[in-house]
Amino acid sequence: MAAPNPVQSLAGDGTTQFVINQAGSYYLTADIAGVSGKSAIAINADSTGDFGISITSAHIVTGCNISTAATAIQATGVRNVIDGNNIAGTSAFGISVVSGSNTAHALIVRNQIRNCTTNIQADAPCQFGIVVSATGQLAAGTNPWANFTD
Repeated sequence: MAAPNPVQSLAGDGTTQFVINQAGSYYLTADIAGVSGKSAIAINADSTGDFGISITSAHIVTGCNISTAATAIQATGVRNVIDGNNIAGTSAFGISVVSGSNTAHALIVRNQIRNCTTNIQADAPCQFGIVVSATGQLAAGTNPWANFTD
């Protein structure tokens, strides 16, 4: 198995700070500071594994574009935040935060999830914004913390 690649060594483009174009294993060398108007990470490669992004305790996944993974984002551990991601076309789960008490205090908000077999799989004690599954104009009172699905 090849050694994992640091995400921060990858090139970006006009809309994304770091673009993953080849299947493989990647890791963060440090937190990624967001850039206004850009996604942090785009995964454009077919996944040869089970997950697009897999995290353990006390991580934040935000501003990512993920497709073609079995599960786009899997979170285990405690105090994870999954916020503002664009997920499409997974064969299993868009977001999976299921491990019983090992996922305490996970927060899932403001994600757009479409064309996934199951959009969000989460169990207590996870917290997530309401799931809005609608087309056309949304009601004026739509919760700003909502997750949107097809």
